[in-house]
Amino acid sequence: MTAETKRYVEVALPLPVRKTFTYEVPEELGAVVSPGKRVLVPFGRRVLTGFVLGPAKTIPSHTAILPIRQALDEEISLPEKSLRLLIWASQYYLEPIGEVIQTAFPAGVNVRSKETFRLTAGGKKPWPVLSPILGKDKSCGNSWGGREKRPLSLSWERDIPPFGPFWRR
Repeated sequence: MTAETKRYVEVALPLPVRKTFTYEVPEELGAVVSPGKRVLVPFGRRVLTGFVLGPAKTIPSHTAILPIRQALDEEISLPEKSLRLLIWASQYYLEPIGEVIQTAFPAGVNVRSKETFRLTAGGKKPWPVLSPILGKDKSCGNSWGGREKRPLSLSWERDIPPFGPFWRR
């Protein structure tokens, strides 16, 4: 694709910002991406679910424009009338369009990236010493048991209590 034939779209992301973001439509997704479609887009270190609002009005020259990674639905996610209503509601109530659209969808339909952590060889060395200490503490025993063999995701981190037992005397 040459610079003249590249297609750019405005994508609303479910973030507390009152602006949309411009993404390039890859050639293989050209026929699939349309207004109202849910797409996966890179945003910083994350991959977020966004909603295509339409063709980009302006193309930013100060940043690199990243391509859309994937179109999520076969048919249109939001019909044109619904999309226009949500854009109107966003402007009327002065709310970010991405959050307004996200609120219109049922919970759990957005795809989110998740980080997974594993113990390295260096992290496994102190485990035999820490495991009995954590096992004796009633508040830590169940949440840490067997954790050295499973990956640790960020959602599990909330279940891990603070390291209080190490500092108590």
